[in-house]
Amino acid sequence: MFSALRIARKATIEAFGLIGRYTRRVILSAPRRYKRQPYSNVVSFSVDGSEYRGISEDISAGGMFVRTKRVFSVGRKIAVKLHLKSNKEKEMVLHGKIKRVTKDGIGISFII
Repeated sequence: MFSALRIARKATIEAFGLIGRYTRRVILSAPRRYKRQPYSNVVSFSVDGSEYRGISEDISAGGMFVRTKRVFSVGRKIAVKLHLKSNKEKEMVLHGKIKRVTKDGIGISFII
């Protein structure tokens, strides 16, 4: 319900041409379900069977942001391989969907 309300507000603001600081404040003011933690590490990920590399920026129980120059579409399934900082030989694979695309990278929502 809350996300539907946020989308409706954004659409209303854009329809009336009200952009700028107010738009960002409304969209970014939604509380996050999970707290983000800084996590800067090289990660590898696959989209549609192709392998890529990026640098993680942060992570939470619900998702993560990966810096990459590659362009992807929202909604694509992704598998992210995290190499544990304490033991580089161990890796964890997390599955998710691309939820956000920016000029700096991609926001991933984990599928749990």
